[in-house]
Amino acid sequence: DGWKRERSKGVYTAIDGREFISTTTALKEVGLSPQYPDRAFFAAWRGTKVHDAVEKLLTAKLDDAGVQALFASLDDVAGRGYLAAFLKFLRECCFELCIENGIVLAEKAICHPFYGYAGQLDIAGTVNSARSIVDVKTGVPMPWHGPQTASYAMGLWDQSGEEAKRYGLYLKSDGTYKLKSYEDASDFSVFTSAVVVAQWKRLHGVVAA
Repeated sequence: DGWKRERSKGVYTAIDGREFISTTTALKEVGLSPQYPDRAFFAAWRGTKVHDAVEKLLTAKLDDAGVQALFASLDDVAGRGYLAAFLKFLRECCFELCIENGIVLAEKAICHPFYGYAGQLDIAGTVNSARSIVDVKTGVPMPWHGPQTASYAMGLWDQSGEEAKRYGLYLKSDGTYKLKSYEDASDFSVFTSAVVVAQWKRLHGVVAA
């Protein structure tokens, strides 16, 4: 879609060359989210595998055999449990994936041109008929997840995003899930403040870019 993510710099580069600080980098550089240690590598790898499987499940129009093959591609029982949890969420919350202007809103890079940030949206659609941002996690709820979902809502819809529902979908290895609604209106101002501070720190060399 024209974006290049440069993890070492914590930015997304648009097709026109403009750099946007990443959502997660902004939150980290102002201390709202943790700097994960090396031992978190497995959790990050697992999360990536589960996200890839979720995207394929939603977009590939799989038949029953395809779904079974997708489960088989997750090479541990826990990984399969997370995907089973996601299927349970789809059934119980009547989730429908959004397609806007021919673009499927799954694993999509979004940006906010005014604030100058970009991020990787997990999925957007309707949850029980309400327009929603859903951030898929394989961990546990954390306070910074609220501002993170606010960033995606602002970047995707109307540059404000306040009318969209925002959820963290916490998948568990036993096939269950927790759907947490983020409703604090201050999440939007907290995130935009974080972006401004992170950009200021980079401009003045307070942190390495």
